[in-house]
Amino acid sequence: MVKVIIDRFEGSMALVEITQSRFSKLPQILIPGAKEGDTVIIEKVPESQFIICKTDLKFAYILTPNGKYAITKDMSDGARAGDYISFTIDRVATEVRQSKIKKLMNSIFE
Repeated sequence: MVKVIIDRFEGSMALVEITQSRFSKLPQILIPGAKEGDTVIIEKVPESQFIICKTDLKFAYILTPNGKYAITKDMSDGARAGDYISFTIDRVATEVRQSKIKKLMNSIFE
């Protein structure tokens, strides 16, 4: 399982934070309904609408009903060609992180 945080949207891509200093792009079509600040869980699953059709040294290519999209290999949760992958918005982790940020901001501006 890989968790990423959506930093912002740039056109049809979401710029996501993989670690505190590493960012990558994730096609927005893979995360419908997501918004800035959301935590997204990416993981291999037994079945999904998304299947890895190919991998190379840098990317995993996902086949969807709307076409083929690439994600960086470090976001693919070790998936290989033929594996299914899912993208789920983790509402609890998002709310916890937003609450921590709000408390920190309040402590700074008190």
